[in-house]
Amino acid sequence: MRAKLHKLNKPKGANRYCGPAVISFLTGCSTDEAAWLVRRRTGAHAVRGMFTHDLVLVLRMFGLGVEPVPGHVNKTLAGFLRDTVKDRGRDTYLVVAGNHFQIVRGTKYACGRVGGIVSIRDKKVKRRCRVQNVYRVTGTAKRPDMLDHREWQLKERASLNARMSRARAKAKKAGITVETDIPGSLWYVTLPDACYDSYGDKLPEFEDVSGFAYSREELIDLLEAAAEAVTQLDEAA
Repeated sequence: MRAKLHKLNKPKGANRYCGPAVISFLTGCSTDEAAWLVRRRTGAHAVRGMFTHDLVLVLRMFGLGVEPVPGHVNKTLAGFLRDTVKDRGRDTYLVVAGNHFQIVRGTKYACGRVGGIVSIRDKKVKRRCRVQNVYRVTGTAKRPDMLDHREWQLKERASLNARMSRARAKAKKAGITVETDIPGSLWYVTLPDACYDSYGDKLPEFEDVSGFAYSREELIDLLEAAAEAVTQLDEAA
């Protein structure tokens, strides 16, 4: 069964390059999810360009069949479309042409540059570019379990970022200082100088609310405790 062509799933600000776009067209996942899967496979920090074999392997992660179709190398895209006119009604093709990934299915064409599904006769289609590889894509895309894990990670990160913002706001209001020697992994929290000047005899009770934090979670807990300590000291004054 030939692979279905989905509407491009590209949220605002998401990855806009042709590799993730083709994965989105063929699977329905977002371009950011596609780029995340590519990064997981390649170790790249960002996905702008990508190798064809990495794209093929990511498509196979969705359960799609991706098999090479010989006999089209160095043809123009127009020549490929002409020579496959009898087959395109039955097949979905991944075409690598002009160093660009694109999808051809029947009379429909899709790629990240065009940004949607258009006719193969659309003027945006670069029909003179030379074909480098062609693959037949079959099957029904199934969402990999690891994308659900990614959703959980994103929610946890969003929750942590929100807690961090609130804790830093409280700390700033209380005059608490945060210094870092190793950004992202080591912080030092200090109570305001006024606390040491005015409440020196009471500070031993709050010795656990200043010092080093070795993770973002520890930093949040320390900032929240320090802000609460400053409030208690002010109320006791």
